[in-house]
Amino acid sequence: STTNTYDVSSITYGGSSSGITLIRKDGQDGDGISRNVALYYLKNPAAGNKQIVVTFSGVVFAAQCGAVTLEGVDQTNAIDVRNGQVSDSEDPVNVSVTTTVNNNWVVDVVTVRDETGSNSDPAISADGSQTERFNRSHPGSDFAITSGMATKGPNSSGSVTMEWDISVTSDKETAIAAVSLKPSTTITLYRSVGTTATALASGSGNALTISGSTATFGSALADKIGVGDVIQYDSDGND
Repeated sequence: STTNTYDVSSITYGGSSSGITLIRKDGQDGDGISRNVALYYLKNPAAGNKQIVVTFSGVVFAAQCGAVTLEGVDQTNAIDVRNGQVSDSEDPVNVSVTTTVNNNWVVDVVTVRDETGSNSDPAISADGSQTERFNRSHPGSDFAITSGMATKGPNSSGSVTMEWDISVTSDKETAIAAVSLKPSTTITLYRSVGTTATALASGSGNALTISGSTATFGSALADKIGVGDVIQYDSDGND
C-alpha cells in the first residue's frame, strides 16, 4: 500500500483476528507519504467464504489487499525464510529467498509508486515462472500506485527469486517482500480394508479371492490404499 505513513492496526478473517501473524513488513517513508508491503499468515483457517478486513491506524490514500490459500503447509513451523527490500531504481523489482527445504512455496507482495505526476497507473507483471494472484492499480493526481501478489512452487531448496517487470522507468519507488513456506512432513495413512464389512471401501460386503500371494477383490477399492492395510480372511478364504 501507499499511505500517509499509517500502519495496519488490525486484520480479521471471518470477524476474528485470532492467529493472524505478521511475517514481514518492508517500506520507506518520505515526503509525508510511505510505500509499504506486508505479509501475514493464518494457519488452518476455517473453510468457507470468509471476509478479510484490514484496518489502518489512520486515513490512508490508497491500499490494496489480497489473500491466497495454500494446502499442505507445515502447521507447526510454517515459515522457512523471508526477505524484502525497498528501492528507487530497481527494474525489474525482485527479491530472493534461500529456501532450506524441498517442495516449498514462495509468496510475495509488491508495490510500485509512480512519482512522474502522469496520473497513469504503473503497469506491473510477474515473471512467467510465477502465478499472479492479484494486480491492482490506484491513480492519483501527484502519483499513482500499483500492487500485486504472486506465488511460485513447489520449489527445490536453494535460491528462489520473485520478480516483477514495471512500466515506470524513472521517478519510481518500490517495495517487495517474500516468504518461503515449508511443506507438511505429516504422512497420512489410509486404511481401506478392515475386519468388518463396514471397514471395506465399498461400505458393504466385498468378495475376496486368494490365489497364492495375490488377493483379488470383487469390487474396486478406493484409490488411496495406505501403508499397513491388513487383510484378514477365514479358512474359506473369501471374507
